[in-house]
Amino acid sequence: MTGAKTLAALALITSLVSGAALIFVDSSSSQTCTTGPAGSESCVNGSSTLIEENGAWVLAYLAVPVVLTLAGLVAIRLGVRRWLQWLIAGVFLFLCIITGFTIGTFYLPSALLLLLAVVTNRRPASSHPA
Repeated sequence: MTGAKTLAALALITSLVSGAALIFVDSSSSQTCTTGPAGSESCVNGSSTLIEENGAWVLAYLAVPVVLTLAGLVAIRLGVRRWLQWLIAGVFLFLCIITGFTIGTFYLPSALLLLLAVVTNRRPASSHPA
């Protein structure tokens, strides 16, 4: 496996780990305190995941970076045209930047690894149109 393919595979693994973290790790926490009649205070702590907070539809948003990373890996492995590899990596990085205050920060390492994979890819593009 070449360096570019290895970097692209690492980008996919990083993207999957980031997505899993966003799905399973608590994204918000709360604390509710009440005062009883005798002046005693009791507090209840709670937390929720991204899906519990926003619903299952967020899985579609979390899948976009994984699909882009997979597309980049496939493009490098198949040797499709260089401009398409650059386009996939560029769109992924752009989306990470514009969503930086939400999920983009979690996927930024994956986007940078994919970009590095495209930069280090020395394999010539195949002759078939892509």
